[in-house]
Amino acid sequence: MDASDEELMLGYQAGDAAAFDALFERYRRPLYGYILRLIQVRACAEDLFQDTWLFLHRYRRQYTKKSKFSSWLFRIATHRCYNLLARAERQHVHQSLQAPVNGTDGALLEIHIGGMEPDAGLRAEMNDQQRLIEEALAELPVDYRAAFVLHYVNGLTYAEMAEISEVTETTCRTRAYRACKELRKMLAGKIDLGRVTK
Repeated sequence: MDASDEELMLGYQAGDAAAFDALFERYRRPLYGYILRLIQVRACAEDLFQDTWLFLHRYRRQYTKKSKFSSWLFRIATHRCYNLLARAERQHVHQSLQAPVNGTDGALLEIHIGGMEPDAGLRAEMNDQQRLIEEALAELPVDYRAAFVLHYVNGLTYAEMAEISEVTETTCRTRAYRACKELRKMLAGKIDLGRVTK
């Protein structure tokens, strides 16, 4: 029988490198997909993905079995994403008020108010239906985007979402509902979201 996430994390705390490898394999795809949908820029998402695992490694001693591992991991990723988006928005406002700054941090220079400028290369790799959904998703406020991805894409319960987002289950339910409502409105006549959001 496979070890649970929590058992693997405790094993990693005790120095078992193979336990980390197992956790990484379990969560590599869903975690990266979540970050990419929140950030919408592949280079930034890749950096945040690595940063999330580095943070996990650095603060591994703080994990306790009282927390579900997946919630703890996604909470770290959510905070990292929100921090980047907040910094990006401040950078945009600062540059709008003053002369443009020639910096080396190209990722932050791609920002507009409301979030990251979506990655054109990423869109080109998707089929038409995926592209329409991702483009509509990118228009949602980041809280709604996170709720939609966590609930409808990753299949998390509202209780699990509340643990990740550090808000109430009611707030999570409301965000997911409003995200669905907005997506249906934006995609009306193009895609039937019914099967995705039952």
